[in-house]
Amino acid sequence: MAIGLALVAQVVAFDWNLLRPRLEQYLAEKSHRSVRIGDLQVSLSASLDPTLRLRRVRIDNAAWADARPFIDAGELRATFLLSSLIDRRPVISRLVLIDADVDFERQADGLRNWRLIRPEDRGPTRVRLMSIEAIRSKIRFAHRGLELDVQTAASPVESAQAPFTTRVLFEGTYREAPFAGEVVTGPELTFLETGRSFPLRGHAVSNGARLEVDGEATDLFELAGIEANVTLRSPSLAPLTPLLGKLPGAPALEIGGRLTKKVDAISMPDLNAKIGATRIAGSVSYDRSAEPRRFRAELNSRAVRIEDLRWTAALARVFALARDEPTAVVATTPAASATDRVVPTATAASGTSEPARRDRLDAEIRLQVDRLSSTGWPVASALDLTARLADGVLAVAPVAFGIGSGSASGRFDLDTNRSPAQAQLRVDLHDMKLESVLANLPADKRIAGALSGVVDLAARGRTPDEWLASAAGSVSARLHGGSMSRRLDAQIGLSGSRFLRALFTGSDERVPIRCAAVEMELRAGQARARSLLLETEGTHISGIGTANLKSGAFDLLLTPSPERPGLLELRKSIQLHSKPDSTLAYALVDATPQPRPRSCLDRSP
Repeated sequence: MAIGLALVAQVVAFDWNLLRPRLEQYLAEKSHRSVRIGDLQVSLSASLDPTLRLRRVRIDNAAWADARPFIDAGELRATFLLSSLIDRRPVISRLVLIDADVDFERQADGLRNWRLIRPEDRGPTRVRLMSIEAIRSKIRFAHRGLELDVQTAASPVESAQAPFTTRVLFEGTYREAPFAGEVVTGPELTFLETGRSFPLRGHAVSNGARLEVDGEATDLFELAGIEANVTLRSPSLAPLTPLLGKLPGAPALEIGGRLTKKVDAISMPDLNAKIGATRIAGSVSYDRSAEPRRFRAELNSRAVRIEDLRWTAALARVFALARDEPTAVVATTPAASATDRVVPTATAASGTSEPARRDRLDAEIRLQVDRLSSTGWPVASALDLTARLADGVLAVAPVAFGIGSGSASGRFDLDTNRSPAQAQLRVDLHDMKLESVLANLPADKRIAGALSGVVDLAARGRTPDEWLASAAGSVSARLHGGSMSRRLDAQIGLSGSRFLRALFTGSDERVPIRCAAVEMELRAGQARARSLLLETEGTHISGIGTANLKSGAFDLLLTPSPERPGLLELRKSIQLHSKPDSTLAYALVDATPQPRPRSCLDRSP
């Protein structure tokens, strides 16, 4: 006890300025820079943690860095944990800058301008910083590896109200994208392993996107904790490209809610989002401490416009590319960059793409929509789906959506463990009112009835285009309780006598459709009609044809044969095909004899 008190007394009483010239000389020789210190003092806290206080400090920058000084400060105080000095692993528990201008620069290869004793050392950081308090000070941080360059200026808040005492203005660039903003906070910002939170209120803007935050954060380098209201507004996903990588185009979006983060678990239980004209609410959570990592989302919307969410389909392409192309990504958080970790996102072995163990993701998303709308698909009405991702297999099942007054159900599976990825789609269509799909056509051109069918396809590839080009399987559909105008029946049956009779009588009488059915077989993205039948009381039509799923081109040949041959009947076939500008062309060609079954009433597609 007596020895400890004597040691404390010596530290307090000692004139540390006697060592100042030797310290300046030592640092100058090691760093190859000019070092000037106006005053040097050391004090001890109650826990014997030493505080080094330097006044009127100026240290030139490294030769490869900017011309500005590394440090030009009125006063600098650094409190070290005594235990860390004993272990020779220095930890600065608190750094106070007063009237200071500091320039931190790091090259992509790990060279750092703040290393004075070992300036060429590119290894892990030897001195850790836990918290900082900046008073009337400016700090610049440039990280060439992250393509980050940010400058901050701290000043006291005028008419300060607890807990906000400090205003921080910042601006810079990240991956060539400019950003700027302003926050108010408390006197101290924590960085590593303190467990202490600090208040934070402010905003950041970049290329039209704006992020607003109001709450508390803990240890910025680790983001150990967040409890804040956040709102992100952006004209599209483009301004977020530096953060998230290249993503498909999207309409204006706004996302907000209460964000909570504890260690490696993050959640937003009251998410509210607006994408274009679509509003979505619900909850999301993400836990990267689990193995595999876990993502959960429960989302709902009263009304969704399909055009607002069409861009999400392109995310499947991003996902497939990420798994099929092995890459190495340099960690982008400050804590990670301190140890220069390189994280492989995928490895290829035996013809498969296998994610690194730490990158495995277990995800589940539930989406419920009361009403769907679309300018190009006016019959959509509702949606209910659950999507699960586990061990590289995406299963979207069950899927149920309203379509007209009918419904559809099915599932979609994507196995990315195979190379290339394999996809399967099954959709069952139940009693979709065909007249609602054809609502834009004149009444006399419209076919009515309840359409049911089955789509069963398999595909493989890295992108949706490759899936379409490789699709194989079958499509079948049948119309129940159908009808058409007598005039349309005569037209497609190429019956001049029946058409003239309907035209001169002005009758809009509907003709029952006894049967309408189609069966298609798909191979390598090419669809071939195995059977196409349409039968009314006056006409029987059979057809053959092909279609290309990727290009959308099709060629269809319809051959009518009247039930009772009469005058002005054309013995021709109708050829329909798509033109390069996506318009429809048709022509009458010599009739192509086709087998004619007795009836299609007993055929079940």
